[in-house]
Amino acid sequence: MKNKISFFFFVILPTIIASVYYVSFASEQYYIETKYVIQEGGKIQVDLLGGLSALTGGGGSAKSAYIAREYIWSDNLLREIDQGLGIRNHYTNTDYDWWARLSSDATFREFADYWYDIIYINHDATSGITTLGVTAFSAEKGYSIAKKLLAKAEAKINDLSNRSREDSLSFAKKELKNAEQKLVEARAAVTVFREQQKELDPEKTTQARLEIVATLESELASAETELASISSYMRSSSFKVRSLKNKIQALKKQITSERKRWVRKDNQGDSTTLSTLIGDYEKLLTKKTVAERLYESALASLETARLAAIQQQQYLEVISAPYLPDYAEKPYVFVGILSVFLGSFLLWAIGSLIISAVKDHV
Repeated sequence: MKNKISFFFFVILPTIIASVYYVSFASEQYYIETKYVIQEGGKIQVDLLGGLSALTGGGGSAKSAYIAREYIWSDNLLREIDQGLGIRNHYTNTDYDWWARLSSDATFREFADYWYDIIYINHDATSGITTLGVTAFSAEKGYSIAKKLLAKAEAKINDLSNRSREDSLSFAKKELKNAEQKLVEARAAVTVFREQQKELDPEKTTQARLEIVATLESELASAETELASISSYMRSSSFKVRSLKNKIQALKKQITSERKRWVRKDNQGDSTTLSTLIGDYEKLLTKKTVAERLYESALASLETARLAAIQQQQYLEVISAPYLPDYAEKPYVFVGILSVFLGSFLLWAIGSLIISAVKDHV
């Protein structure tokens, strides 16, 4: 008899109360669902390879999907859209049953926890598809919330993508500007040096002068060799000997004159050897060459950054847009009543076994 009474109070009565609540008092709740993916590099990451890269942490779209999820659940977004949509007023409306609605005197933390429960977000790492669901007491309100969340998530993804691309491009442009400035300065230094020395290409001019002296010295050696050869059998007063001697003197004089041109004097009277000038000029040319290569490298880096920015561009692509449902999915009347019955029955059975065990040991 006692078992029957306890069974009634602990199993039948809660089941009856739950049945009355679900059938007569439980407010209808509408579930609005939308699905989207994060596109990256102009490709929708819905293939298996994209899923595997996401699982290993290499998928930028997967990271963006998780960022979007946390953003939708964030307190900041809740405050922002609550002002325009009146979310708190909707879920605290006394027209709906007290069990399902939010308490009218709930703190913001309780409101945020409630929001966390009514918003469903699931990201499938294999397909890359994110499912966003909203539960509301009216189909229109749930639809407007889902549309707003989708728009906010898309704006956040676009903002993150644009910021990343702008940062990489800005750095590449800055490096290119610096390299361009260095190249301009190096070229200007070479131009100033040429104007000061009044030579278009001091290096080539020097090379030509060295070749002239080398040619003269070669002719001088030949003339001296020939003079030594004919002096053994010809008189010094002969025309041939005198002609060679005059040629040798002229060559020596010309060589001395050419070598004097290797030393220059500036406006202050300071002397500078040709080798020093060439050394200074070569240093300027080296700086100019390095600056040109740095500029070319920076230009290539900018182009690479542009291509990478295009490939890394991310944006939200809606697969299944939000819709107005024809009927309320919740509450699940049969499932709810059955859950109460099974839960009550399980607790009653455990309690009965414990009481029986205690009695047996007494």
